[in-house]
Amino acid sequence: MKLYGKEQVNENKNKEPNETKYITENMGEVTVKNNGFKYIYGKYNTEEIQIANLGLISSKFKENFDYIMNVINQYSKIHETSKKAIIENFNNDTHIRRFFFPYNLLEGEKLFELLRNKGTTRVFLQLYESMETEQLLELCGIKIFDGFDINKTVDKLKYPRLYFADNSSGRYGEEDIYFEVQYRMSDDADEADLLLEIFMDSNCNIYCFDCCLPIKIDLYRKN
Repeated sequence: MKLYGKEQVNENKNKEPNETKYITENMGEVTVKNNGFKYIYGKYNTEEIQIANLGLISSKFKENFDYIMNVINQYSKIHETSKKAIIENFNNDTHIRRFFFPYNLLEGEKLFELLRNKGTTRVFLQLYESMETEQLLELCGIKIFDGFDINKTVDKLKYPRLYFADNSSGRYGEEDIYFEVQYRMSDDADEADLLLEIFMDSNCNIYCFDCCLPIKIDLYRKN
């Protein structure tokens, strides 16, 4: 990797540059933007995307530069590896199924309404607190994934964002940091949409999957 062009600097010369550009072998020019956290932008299949969020390791960017840029350079491979893993593990991984679950946002009252005409509301009331929603709906005769094609659905997934994090616990291999491959359904990054996370190391070894709501941090919030 090499520094490309000029950095856009702040008025205060002691501060980090707002933007720094680098050339990568496989991803071409990428831009590291800094606003407290660091974000990496570039092009994938001619589309301008946010490739990565460095999160809480933003302050460790320089000391982990080679690791981070090596991962960024493998973005295409990571994307394809992740899609393949989602398809292969769909039937047996509850986190993956939850991400694609079509009733994700249904709360108790809406679920009750859905089942009202099924004659299963008594079962619903008895089991609502003790069962996963997918299990409950299937028990009540609703076949959730009938006609669902995981291959076609994965092909339509938006490009993922990589999120880097500290690995001092050693949970995800032997590297000092690791990254999550994060997929979301919505185009709007500010929308409260579920994330499907694939935990991986720089050799594309997959450790596990998770499904969660994104955590939002406002660096400029005033108390």
